[in-house]
Amino acid sequence: MGVIYKLKPEIRDFVLNQKENDPRLTCRKLSVLVNEVFQIQISKSHINDIMKIHGLSSRVGRPVKPKRGLAEGLGLGAYLLKAADALLGGSTAISELLKEQLSKEPEPSTIVEGLVYASLFGDALKAGSGLWKLVGNEQQNPERTYSYLDSLQEVTTFKSKLSEVFKNIFKEVLWLKFTFSDGHSFVLDGQLHTLWPSSDIPYQFSTTYWEINGYINKCINGTEPIVFLTAPGYDLLPESWFDFLAACSSSDITLTKISFMGAKSQEISSITLSPAKSCIIIFGLWPWQYTNVRHIEPMPMTCAKSFCLQNTKQDFYLNDALIKLSQHNVNKEVILRGVIVRQSQQVKLPELFIATNLSAEKVSTEDLAHLYLARWPNGKAGLEEFSRAIELFTYNTSFRQPFPAESVTKKISGGLENIKDFFRAYLEALDTYVRWYFLPREYREVDLSTTKDRFYGLRAQIRKKKDTTIVTFIPPSGYAFRKALMYAIERINERGIFLPNRNRLWFAINSVAGV
Repeated sequence: MGVIYKLKPEIRDFVLNQKENDPRLTCRKLSVLVNEVFQIQISKSHINDIMKIHGLSSRVGRPVKPKRGLAEGLGLGAYLLKAADALLGGSTAISELLKEQLSKEPEPSTIVEGLVYASLFGDALKAGSGLWKLVGNEQQNPERTYSYLDSLQEVTTFKSKLSEVFKNIFKEVLWLKFTFSDGHSFVLDGQLHTLWPSSDIPYQFSTTYWEINGYINKCINGTEPIVFLTAPGYDLLPESWFDFLAACSSSDITLTKISFMGAKSQEISSITLSPAKSCIIIFGLWPWQYTNVRHIEPMPMTCAKSFCLQNTKQDFYLNDALIKLSQHNVNKEVILRGVIVRQSQQVKLPELFIATNLSAEKVSTEDLAHLYLARWPNGKAGLEEFSRAIELFTYNTSFRQPFPAESVTKKISGGLENIKDFFRAYLEALDTYVRWYFLPREYREVDLSTTKDRFYGLRAQIRKKKDTTIVTFIPPSGYAFRKALMYAIERINERGIFLPNRNRLWFAINSVAGV
């Protein structure tokens, strides 16, 4: 395989795309195609080397039919962009708007997604392109898509509406203000890591209005609790946190209003609860927190319950407990239901305590553990990244830079005269979001071509289950950006992202890839 590095990238990409679009092509036939298109001789053995490196070698024996709900191919690394789009709600908003404009296309969502991601795949709209695996419609008719694109170009009224839509899409919520019936109000960061003493919060903990508004509405409508990564503070129990827990645990105090606040402490929107409701919460309490003012009492006559977090295949052992948190200066305490989490029955020191004001009648021990661990699956590593972000924000002024929403929106609006330019601009905006929030900080300064080569062009397997879509990356041997990809996977899985079909989006990486 010593000559592969000498191939021009466009020849390599041509070979891979041809094989991806038609798996029946042999190495001999691909060698002939390369000669015809590029006027260069390349042996079938060299073609086979390319196939092996990228995991496209034909298997010996009868071809295996793909399983239902399973797709695999190059370019599915662009699911990173779909994750950003799910948080922003851009494709959904475009589709809803175009339903009003073009009645002949009642369900334009996959076509809209196809137009957004088309430029990643070269001649993307042709039949059999990996593009249609990405958008979930491998039977898409390219002619229908081209016709739809032409129709969009003729529509003038929707352009001004799109401009307004995208101003809202890129609105960022840095913090939430929860106001209770006793007059107390509390500050929570946009991604709901924890409660804060003030609104001086790292900008990377902000989120989109689309995401947090949807999440909060599910919470206040009774379908989900609010799940925090961690209780705030270390040795000392913050007074504001104790008051918040007391308000959530009281039968006499209710939540009356939730305000969505921007980075400049401007109110973006608010929800007034009528009637007012109790605030249901779950949070992580770590073994080193509040040791002088807490008492954790395992429930008597109960055995440890084994529990497996399905998406990560992690095994835990759970014990029910009561958690008492005290404020000695005012002689008050809060009593919460708890779960002691251990990684094995032999380990005495717990990994984590999960605390809630939900009763056992409303949610089982296993379901309580699942609600927390599925929302915050990275454990101590996630907490360390959270703490690191706070430290950098506090002591390094270069980390006090918010997401460039204004410039991103301006660029998208500038592409409205030509619909192709508009979709391209939105794709670049999604890439900016991925680089800003999912990838390590050094990627903020690169461009789309870099992230495409390193991440979006990767081979991946998509497995759709009842309520989860699992994206498993399959990098080539010797893949140099595995660490950055793992960082992105951890950040995305922490966000609890749901696709428009309400499937939770979950990312993983082939355990033997790149070794």
